[in-house]
Amino acid sequence: MTTDHIPERRRGLLKWFIVAWVVVPVAASVVWWWVGPRGASDYVPLSHGRCAVRFLAAGEGEVSYTSDGPLAAFLRPRLPQSVVGILGDVLENQCVLGDRGLGLMYHVRSVEPGGAAAGEEQCFSRVELQESTGFTFVLDGGDRWGSGNGIQVNRLRAFPRRDPTLTFRLFETSSGPAGNGVGPLVMEKTIPNPGYRASFPTWIPEPLPATKTTGGMRVTLTSLRVNANSHDVSPVLKVASDDPSWREPAWQAEWADATGNEGQWLSPFEPAWKLRVSLRRRDDAEFSAHETWTVSDLAVPVGQTVTLVEQARVVDGIGIGVRYVAPVGEITEAGGGIMVSPLRVSHSGVSRRSTTSRIFRSPEAFIRVDVHSKPAEVDLAFIVRDQKGERLNKAGWWGSGDAFVVPYDPRPDTKTVSLEVRVIRPREVEFLVAPPQEMRDAVTRAAAAGRR
Repeated sequence: MTTDHIPERRRGLLKWFIVAWVVVPVAASVVWWWVGPRGASDYVPLSHGRCAVRFLAAGEGEVSYTSDGPLAAFLRPRLPQSVVGILGDVLENQCVLGDRGLGLMYHVRSVEPGGAAAGEEQCFSRVELQESTGFTFVLDGGDRWGSGNGIQVNRLRAFPRRDPTLTFRLFETSSGPAGNGVGPLVMEKTIPNPGYRASFPTWIPEPLPATKTTGGMRVTLTSLRVNANSHDVSPVLKVASDDPSWREPAWQAEWADATGNEGQWLSPFEPAWKLRVSLRRRDDAEFSAHETWTVSDLAVPVGQTVTLVEQARVVDGIGIGVRYVAPVGEITEAGGGIMVSPLRVSHSGVSRRSTTSRIFRSPEAFIRVDVHSKPAEVDLAFIVRDQKGERLNKAGWWGSGDAFVVPYDPRPDTKTVSLEVRVIRPREVEFLVAPPQEMRDAVTRAAAAGRR
């Protein structure tokens, strides 16, 4: 062997060393990305020191997260249980929001040894999302889900859909006696906006006052009332009707904008808002015969028994069935039979043991009804009277699925009761209005104050 080959060999080794130095880290990174846990922000401790939270994911319509990489996610359901442990534990969840709302997903864990999930703790009281205009969308309290693995999801029906990025602020729940329950700021993050669109329809507002008619009713929108403290905008309406049964109706208002947002606190920098007003007759108003049904002379049960009724009728397109009259207690429906036992809890509720078995728990006497084919916008009123015609119940009724309970309070001399069902179909009108100028002015003043 001559010495002429030594430099060439060294150059070859050096070349392979450089290739390995570059390729190995890259290959390791790729493998880690495919197998290792998905990236998520670091945990942020809460002020009470017991829990910490990290942001996981955001989505429109649904939001999902898995700590598995693509390869691990592919292998986990396919590997034998005896070896799947080599992939480690996985943190994952999927939440379908059921609409075009924004879902923000977090993971909450204990800071104690073991890091047990703290998903049932109501840690957060407010979420804020700031629009590029300076306006802030606010979610206080509700629209929140939790799971047993410590994952929590906030759903926001309104957020800055015109902005390509979202900046959100998450606040703790305050346990102190003062204030509105909003505690310290937990985190502030800017993320890609899953609901961003480049363009939206343009709505043109109509001047106020504006009047719309429906079914002989005249609904006039005169102005808007803003309550900044409660993040609420309410319409000022005047309703007139030649039909006595539709005088002084109850009404409910919902706001929307052209980007798909819904709620009571929308951006005032939109060209127009849509106001949907749903009007309903009071349950003590006049109803026609096809909108009502009365089942009379139902004996009040004595002791631990029920009075079977088993009558049914379609009332104005809604299927109504009256099953039985029950006393206070736990009533079990199973296998076509009904069993009554003493009440062991102080609250109302219904639970299922199987597809054919369920238990109704009620601290009040009640009438058991079934309801079928009821659209969400249609209301029902149930009125329970005794043999003297005196009303024994309030407006509430509760249940699950198609099985419901109408509670009532019998008097000592109540022997029989009647149940009247009323189908309350709403009438609706819509307005396109300009957002309140005072809201835009408030944003402008706050921005000016922040620059000082």
